[in-house]
Amino acid sequence: MLDACFLGPYGENDGLLEKLVVEFLRDHVYWRRNFHPEDPPAIPTSAASHPDYQAFEARMRRELHQLSAALKKSVPFHSPRYLGHMVSDLLLPGLAAQILTLPYNPNNVSEDAAPVTVDMEVQVGLQLARMFGYPNDPARRDCAFGHLTSGGTLANYQALRLALALKAFPVVNSSLDGDDLVLKRYYNIGFAADTPNGLVVPVVRDCDRKGVLQIARETSELAAKARDGKLGPADMQGGCFSISSLGGIGGTSFTPIVNAPEVAILGVSKAAMKPVWNGSAFEPRLLLPLSLSYDHRVIDGAAAARFTAYLAQLLGDMRRVLL
Repeated sequence: MLDACFLGPYGENDGLLEKLVVEFLRDHVYWRRNFHPEDPPAIPTSAASHPDYQAFEARMRRELHQLSAALKKSVPFHSPRYLGHMVSDLLLPGLAAQILTLPYNPNNVSEDAAPVTVDMEVQVGLQLARMFGYPNDPARRDCAFGHLTSGGTLANYQALRLALALKAFPVVNSSLDGDDLVLKRYYNIGFAADTPNGLVVPVVRDCDRKGVLQIARETSELAAKARDGKLGPADMQGGCFSISSLGGIGGTSFTPIVNAPEVAILGVSKAAMKPVWNGSAFEPRLLLPLSLSYDHRVIDGAAAARFTAYLAQLLGDMRRVLL
């Protein structure tokens, strides 16, 4: 029956929508409370009676009412008088699914996030891998390319060394502090590490002042501490830009989540041999997929594309990393 599929031009199915939202919100809360039931609550039950809590609740309600009033003036009324009901009305399954999805989104811990992702497939070389004696045969599972952050192999050190690229694009090396944009003159790179206890982001500091081998040692040490659960708070603070990799798992691309208050993150997938047209014939080339997610409030699309293209130039010839 189609009647159950729509909110209705006069909100006739508001009761059904409310029941769906409450049911799945309660299910989500139950899931949260039983994920690690041994942990104490982060928000005490007495918080709701604090004056600051109540003041913020009142402000939030006031601003939401203002938003609701503005929306009423900006969109056409869903009425069969003006538009076909079945064309213009809201579909309940899609609306309920959208509301259900929001609490599970990891990016909802970031205030006012506006992430955008740029994908680029970059040709990479194996010169540096050979120079340092790393496995450089793409047919081998332990090839240096395609196993970045958690494994601590050479591709990770290359990506971290590309902190130099942040000097050419200062806006990417910034963070948001409320309404203020903070431009940083240091280059600390965080890398997402998969551990038995979940994802952590240890930070390698002052990458622009260190050589590849020093960054390699620090990355390996931090990755080992992450796997052993020995990272301290200082090991995960002060990052300017983050790198996330699924190279060891596979896949062609993904959308990494910006690690607020940072404004960008680089996702790296597994490198693969693919045919590339050289003008007269196809030849095999090793291609490395990159995905740059960025906060569109700070970085516009053109700047993000230029930054990613600059990374492509550096990765395309490993000798540039040593300059």
